[in-house]
Amino acid sequence: MTGRPLFDSEVYVCQWRGCGFETDDSKEVVRHVNFHSYHTKIKSIGATVLRQSNVPPCQMDSEGKNLLPDLPEPFECCWEDCDKVVNNSQKFFFHVHTHVMANPRGRHVKGGIDCEWRGCKYVARTVYKLSDHIRTHTHEKQIGCPNCGSLFASKTKFLDHCRSQIPLELQGYQCSHCSKFYPSERLLRDHMRHHINHYKCSFCDMTCPRPSSLTLHIRYRHLDSKPFNCQFCHYASLKKVSVVQMRTVVLHLVTTALRRHFRNRLDY
Repeated sequence: MTGRPLFDSEVYVCQWRGCGFETDDSKEVVRHVNFHSYHTKIKSIGATVLRQSNVPPCQMDSEGKNLLPDLPEPFECCWEDCDKVVNNSQKFFFHVHTHVMANPRGRHVKGGIDCEWRGCKYVARTVYKLSDHIRTHTHEKQIGCPNCGSLFASKTKFLDHCRSQIPLELQGYQCSHCSKFYPSERLLRDHMRHHINHYKCSFCDMTCPRPSSLTLHIRYRHLDSKPFNCQFCHYASLKKVSVVQMRTVVLHLVTTALRRHFRNRLDY
């Protein structure tokens, strides 16, 4: 990185090929450059995975493969009784991992293992499950695309990223419900779950894909209670917005009727 004057202040410019990031914060540029090394490491892992798999590589534009997310704040460990703050992403991930691995080992730990991240209530069955979970807090990625630079939480998601770019005519798995094509049987299976409605209404034969959809169905089809009433007529609704819309219609009708009334009187 280099520093150069800009409006009487110093700006730091990242010299990493294809980056060009600039900041006047010396700590932010340290975080940024350190993240480049971490990014390069996981892109190397991605390249190894591609060589060992039978999946075609990513075909996306590689111009931005070295562009990084903004990192305006340092990496802060929120584990209970820990206040570690660092500017190196890899050191941060290693540090949090030591908290996780300090827990009891075993296939089934009695009572489970609490996640001690601030505000989290998750309980893991094993230390390895906790290790997977902790990434939802640290946002650590396991693998990077060597072509476009995208980051992924798992090998599976990275390979899905590559498979999704296979030309449509070469994608051999078709959904029998909507005729969409998918490059792998697993992706097709995940997609088809959206066509299956698991939640059945207890009042009729209707099935819904999500509990929220079922709740709305019951509310509008089977409940008699309509708490929102129109002040101009006998109309009632489950939603306030419906009553507001009805009031607008009623006001329009009343206004139109009054205009016609006075127009007719003037004609006489």
